[in-house]
Amino acid sequence: MPIKNIELNQKEEKRLKLRNRTQMEEKIKDAFREAMDNDDIEIELMDIFRNYEDWDSLAYLSMIAALDEEFGVEIENEEFEKLETVQDLVDAVRGKVKSGK
Repeated sequence: MPIKNIELNQKEEKRLKLRNRTQMEEKIKDAFREAMDNDDIEIELMDIFRNYEDWDSLAYLSMIAALDEEFGVEIENEEFEKLETVQDLVDAVRGKVKSGK
């Protein structure tokens, strides 16, 4: 395979990973909105999600269920308690998806 084709394939692979990463982030943000029953909330990756006005124990349970349904991952309570930001949760989900857990 010519070097140019390899470079193009690597660039395409990077674009695909970025698109998948962005899609995962958006799905998790949507799951937060749904869990808190608030479609209007602005969610940023560096937000401390426990500071959201609508965050409560029901939102937590809804979020856990949404992550299981959407990504097929389980995040145990002890692990979830260590997460602070939306990005922390995205990273945890991504790690579990990659590892197949």
